[in-house]
Amino acid sequence: MGGRGSNSGIIHKSAAPSLPKLQGTEKQVAWANQIREDAINTAERNIKLNEDRLRQYGLKNMYEPKIEAYKQVRDNLRTALSKIDKASDIIDKRHIISGETVNTQADRIEEQIRKKKR
Repeated sequence: MGGRGSNSGIIHKSAAPSLPKLQGTEKQVAWANQIREDAINTAERNIKLNEDRLRQYGLKNMYEPKIEAYKQVRDNLRTALSKIDKASDIIDKRHIISGETVNTQADRIEEQIRKKKR
């Protein structure tokens, strides 16, 4: 999926401060932190990827809706994750906090953005 994957092992410093410290066993906390980081990083990497493509190719109609969609998903994700402080809750919801879900949500939002601009 070129640039849309979820596992880079990178956490962006801008994402970390807004997220609460998780409670749970050491293993739960490590796993839940990875789930959060992967989801946020998926959005962040796709924002950067599409910004780079916009600069390179200049196709505003193609890349600006993608950038806006991923920013909305990232912000919504950060807001939702900032309210969860139990590692077990993150783990239980991992299927809706996945990189795949981030991409699916961004695709839906992008479609809505494109419909509004018609």
